Amino acid sequence: MAYHWRNSWYWVSAYRKLADHALASLQKGQRVIVTGRFRVKQWESGGKSGSSAEIDAEGLGHDLMFGTTTFHKGPSS
Repeated sequence: MAYHWRNSWYWVSAYRKLADHALASLQKGQRVIVTGRFRVKQWESGGKSGSSAEIDAEGLGHDLMFGTTTFHKGPSS
Protein backbone atom coordinates (compact mmCIF):
# COMPACT_ATOMS: atom_id res chain seq x y z
CA MET A 1 0.00 0.00 0.00
CA ALA A 2 1.43 3.42 -0.91
CA TYR A 3 0.34 6.91 0.04
CA HIS A 4 1.44 10.09 -1.65
CA TRP A 5 0.98 13.66 -0.55
CA ARG A 6 2.28 16.92 -1.84
CA ASN A 7 3.26 20.21 -0.31
CA SER A 8 4.43 23.27 -2.21
CA TRP A 9 7.77 21.74 -3.16
CA TYR A 10 8.02 17.95 -3.09
CA TRP A 11 6.18 14.71 -3.75
CA VAL A 12 6.78 12.29 -0.86
CA SER A 13 6.11 8.55 -1.18
CA ALA A 14 5.95 6.12 1.74
CA TYR A 15 5.39 2.37 1.52
CA ARG A 16 4.36 -0.60 3.69
CA LYS A 17 4.46 -0.08 7.48
CA LEU A 18 5.86 3.44 7.14
CA ALA A 19 2.84 4.41 5.02
CA ASP A 20 0.42 2.79 7.48
CA HIS A 21 2.02 4.55 10.46
CA ALA A 22 2.13 7.89 8.64
CA LEU A 23 -1.55 7.60 7.74
CA ALA A 24 -2.44 6.88 11.39
CA SER A 25 -0.15 9.60 12.81
CA LEU A 26 -0.01 12.60 10.49
CA GLN A 27 -2.68 15.09 9.53
CA LYS A 28 -2.83 17.62 6.72
CA GLY A 29 -1.03 20.83 7.62
CA GLN A 30 1.32 19.30 10.21
CA ARG A 31 5.01 19.96 9.68
CA VAL A 32 7.10 16.83 9.27
CA ILE A 33 10.71 15.79 8.94
CA VAL A 34 11.41 13.40 6.04
CA THR A 35 14.50 11.29 5.36
CA GLY A 36 14.92 9.22 2.24
CA ARG A 37 16.08 9.15 -1.37
CA PHE A 38 15.72 12.45 -3.23
CA ARG A 39 15.42 12.64 -7.01
CA VAL A 40 14.34 15.06 -9.68
CA LYS A 41 12.15 13.58 -12.42
CA GLN A 42 11.67 15.16 -15.83
CA TRP A 43 8.18 14.87 -17.34
CA GLU A 44 6.41 15.67 -20.57
CA SER A 45 2.66 15.68 -21.18
CA GLY A 46 0.41 17.33 -23.75
CA GLY A 47 3.21 19.42 -25.23
CA LYS A 48 4.30 20.69 -21.79
CA SER A 49 7.38 19.60 -19.92
CA GLY A 50 8.94 20.21 -16.55
CA SER A 51 10.47 18.57 -13.54
CA SER A 52 9.26 17.43 -10.16
CA ALA A 53 11.19 16.87 -6.94
CA GLU A 54 10.37 13.58 -5.22
CA ILE A 55 11.42 11.81 -2.02
CA ASP A 56 11.03 8.07 -1.42
CA ALA A 57 10.65 8.24 2.37
CA GLU A 58 12.68 5.96 4.62
CA GLY A 59 11.63 7.83 7.77
CA LEU A 60 8.96 10.36 8.76
CA GLY A 61 8.15 12.19 11.94
CA HIS A 62 6.58 15.31 13.38
CA ASP A 63 8.73 18.45 13.38
CA LEU A 64 9.11 19.03 17.11
CA MET A 65 10.01 22.69 16.64
CA PHE A 66 6.27 23.31 16.21
CA GLY A 67 4.70 21.01 18.81
CA THR A 68 4.96 17.81 20.81
CA THR A 69 4.09 14.21 20.02
CA THR A 70 3.81 10.87 21.82
CA PHE A 71 5.35 7.70 20.41
CA HIS A 72 3.50 4.36 20.50
CA LYS A 73 5.47 1.34 19.34
CA GLY A 74 3.61 -0.71 16.76
CA PRO A 75 3.20 -4.49 16.99
CA SER A 76 6.26 -6.50 15.93
CA SER A 77 6.04 -8.71 12.89
